[in-house]
Formats: sequence, structure tokens, C-alpha cells
Amino acid sequence: AARPVNLDHKAVEAQLNAEASCIGVCQWAAKTLANTIGAREFTDWGSDILKRNRSAALSQLSGTLTIPGASVVVVGNTGAGKSTLLNALIGESAVLPTNGMRACTAVIIELSYNHDERGPQYTGEVEFVSQEEWDRELEDLLGDLTTQEGRAILSVSDPDAHNYDSWCKLYAVYGDAYTHSTYDTGERSDTTGNKIYKALMVDDLKKKLKHVRTVTHKLGTTERVAANDPRQFRGRLERFLDSSNDVSAGQYWPIVKRCKARGRWDVLQSGCTFVDAPGVNDDNSSRDKVVKGYLKSADSIWIVS
Repeated sequence: AARPVNLDHKAVEAQLNAEASCIGVCQWAAKTLANTIGAREFTDWGSDILKRNRSAALSQLSGTLTIPGASVVVVGNTGAGKSTLLNALIGESAVLPTNGMRACTAVIIELSYNHDERGPQYTGEVEFVSQEEWDRELEDLLGDLTTQEGRAILSVSDPDAHNYDSWCKLYAVYGDAYTHSTYDTGERSDTTGNKIYKALMVDDLKKKLKHVRTVTHKLGTTERVAANDPRQFRGRLERFLDSSNDVSAGQYWPIVKRCKARGRWDVLQSGCTFVDAPGVNDDNSSRDKVVKGYLKSADSIWIVS
């Protein structure tokens, strides 16, 4: 098991103060030069166009004079130890789920420093996919759960089946409203005399699911959580990230695009960001797009296997 990383807090603070001091001097120099260029007593040194261009360049420079950050994206298979590694790096043992659950590997978690010294020690934002993004994914999920005659497959019990993950997601979001989507054909079995029920056609099922808003009312929104205790913070996040290995209804994780968590973690105080990513080719196209964006802009990529 990974152990939390111990940092020399005074050394970290001294380094940050030194960087901030250097940047402060650069900001002062850029601002002073910009004011000098625009001063009335310096009217003959260049044309108005040149002055405007120089002033614009200095303004742009001033905006970029900040302590440079860095992003580290950690990718790997379920249970490889990504969350355990990140917990150790930030000096925590309970902020990120570490039991290799299906949902935990499906949700992107971004870790950064919480600079607000007056508020709670931990803050988080859970961003949900938009209605449009979910509609597109729903098409793909139902495509995996459609018979040749166009009826919905309402139950998949074999975890090794190719469409089991798609069924898990739909059941997590819609529950019995999905699995009980049958209708009375008006016929009876010749052998038992019982009524014969058939699964809805997929197009009819789509219309039904539009009215099931137990979970999907969160689409297009952002949920904010905060706490001073790490375990309490984790518990509040897990409501949306799923904390159960069992397949159950009323779960938000299939519609979560990403989760941003902030804490007063010394290792991230300089502006570094850690990203716990499920990897590319996620079944959720919106999450897959976000992960690829992180990978494209990342300063470092760690692969845990």
C-alpha cells in the first residue's frame, strides 16, 4: 500500500514565495513600461499605431505573468492503483475511492489546490453531461440492447456479455422504469395459460424514458459540495460517483462528465493539477472527449498498470 508523501512545508512555502516575488517584479516592470509608453511627455517616439501595438503586447504579457502550473494525467485499467497513488501523493488516505469499482474508473476526477483559506478545506464540483450529450449516448446504449426485430433487451445477467455495461448504465439511471418496460400482448400461453408480455420496441421505450427524471434532472447542471473532513468530503462526492459494487438504480455516475476536487494539498500548492482519468475510448463519448483534451494539454502522463 502506498504511503502519503511527506513534504517540507517550509521549503515549499519559501519556493512559492520566491516565485511570486519574481513574478511580482516582472508584472511591475510591464505595467510601468506600459504607462511610460502612454505618457503625454513621450509623444514623439513612435506612431500611434506602434504605440497601440506595444501597449497591447504589454497588456497581453501582464496577463500571462503568473506562476506556471502543470498537469499530470494518470491513466490505467480498473484496479491498477491510480487512486491509491494519487491519494498518497496528496497525503490523504480517504479522498479518492480506491476499491477499483466500475464507476470510479468511469468518472474523471481533477485534483487541484484550494486557495480559499477562509472557506471549507475541501470543495468539489460535479459536472453532468448535457441533455444533448446524454441523448447521443442513450442512442448508443440502446443500440447495444436492441433485438433484430427492434425490441429492447431489458435484462442482461452475464457480466461477460458484450452489452452488460450498457445495461448497467441504463439500469443505474432508470431502474425499474427500464427493466419493466413490457406490454400485454392480449395473448395467453398455450401451455400455462398465462398472459404473454413482450418488451417495448426501442422507439417506444425512448419516449417512455424521457419522462423518467429521477436522475436525469441533473443533466446540464453542476453540483457543488464542501467539507472540512476528508471522509465526509469523499462521502458527499460518492453520492454522484457511486460507492457500491452492486448494480443498483438511482445512480448518477453514468451522466457525470467530470469531478473537480480541491483541497489544501501542499504538493499542488504551486499550481499543479492531478487528473485521475479512465483512459481513452470511454463508452461515454463526452467523457472520452474530455480525457483526450487532458491528454493533449498534459505536461506529464503517468500510466499505472
